[in-house]
Amino acid sequence: MIMMKPIEVEGHQVISIEVALPKTTLLAITTDHGYIMCGALDIRLLNEKLNDRRIVAGRATGVRTISNCWMPHSIWLLQRRNYAEFALE
Repeated sequence: MIMMKPIEVEGHQVISIEVALPKTTLLAITTDHGYIMCGALDIRLLNEKLNDRRIVAGRATGVRTISNCWMPHSIWLLQRRNYAEFALE
């Protein structure tokens, strides 16, 4: 099952995405500036192979829910407008 819904973070609307997979759930929060994703996100791939795309992304490991994904790091994602080498682990 795939679930997408808007949620409010720090007064801003963002999109939460949950994808139920066998034995795990893929979690992501996305804005116009970038996204925070569960541990499935490969930060090294973004930094080494896709660096020219200047993707703004964060990785949150050990999360089980959407609120775990965005709570501690929502302000970084909402304010970030430029590329950053950034990993939440």
